[in-house]
Amino acid sequence: MFGKVRIAAVVLVIVLAFAFAGCQAASDDAGVAPTVTTTVTPNPVVEVPSIPVGHAGISKNAVIWAQGSTIHVGKQTIDVAPLDVDEFVAARGGIYFTSHDQLWFTDLIRARQSGLSRIDNVTISANRRYLGLIDYVHGPEDKYGTPLAAAVVYDLRTGDRVIHDATGMGSTRSDDLQNLYEDAGQAALGFDAENFYVATTGGTFAFPLDASKPHPAREPNVLTPAGAEVGVSKKAGRYVINREIGVEPYSATLGPGERYADAITGNWEFRPFDPATGAPITVAGAPRWLVPGVWTSPTTIVGQALNADQAVADKPGGIFSCDLANRKCVEVVPKAELTPNQAIVFGTGSASEQ
Repeated sequence: MFGKVRIAAVVLVIVLAFAFAGCQAASDDAGVAPTVTTTVTPNPVVEVPSIPVGHAGISKNAVIWAQGSTIHVGKQTIDVAPLDVDEFVAARGGIYFTSHDQLWFTDLIRARQSGLSRIDNVTISANRRYLGLIDYVHGPEDKYGTPLAAAVVYDLRTGDRVIHDATGMGSTRSDDLQNLYEDAGQAALGFDAENFYVATTGGTFAFPLDASKPHPAREPNVLTPAGAEVGVSKKAGRYVINREIGVEPYSATLGPGERYADAITGNWEFRPFDPATGAPITVAGAPRWLVPGVWTSPTTIVGQALNADQAVADKPGGIFSCDLANRKCVEVVPKAELTPNQAIVFGTGSASEQ
């Protein structure tokens, strides 16, 4: 028995010796922070989700507008409360709209989220097949955690993404993307038959709809989307377009194909003209003052009339549709049917060329 106790004592001494050595080592290293090596792996590109589509069958010539949470498509309405409509485009299958920077879709029966957020502006092709925007969320991040932006196009027949390309949007390795995007704005400009045009931090690029390599958009081929404003001056009773905004005393909104335009003056007088000749156009039934809203065709502009000079907020009128080819304006929504003291939102993007 004594032998067993002696062996146990020896073992205890050895254990205590190791414990003491450990404590001494810890004491010697007190106050010295351990070295930690961290490997940061950039977030992989997250697939942009497909967006919802529908079968609402919206006419390309329908007068569409929104006030607050209510979208009006001709005589049909849908209330998407508690959402408010900030901006929208109309496809054949339904309405894509933004609310607090999120993209939503309604088939005029219910509203659905698209899964996309931080949306600045959206645009739609003339045949209403493609939706274009800039995605600021689903790209790889720079070292500060800011995602790389990308030009994105969806095919509205299926809802599938067909383009996701960051050409011209900077570098996650060398750029502080947040500062870059704040200093140099980006914008989805619109479509032509073959390309989606985007103003990027690296210039304006054309993104082919067949998903081939993007290329810089060269003057004078840079797209001027329907409804875009250009500079315009008036000489000898005719209007002369200058595409540098702010250079001339007036601006003008151009219709699809630039077949017609509306000169915008400081007091919102309605002054349509022919861009090819600069000649003013007289339109029967036109209100004296009209705030242009959207081109619904290459020859038709829709806007809100004013009942007094520069009185947008105080004395708004009804909604008018003006067919410049046939020189005729018609009130399509009387003032009495509008909600007082609520701004009217018209569709954006490319009007139909069909």
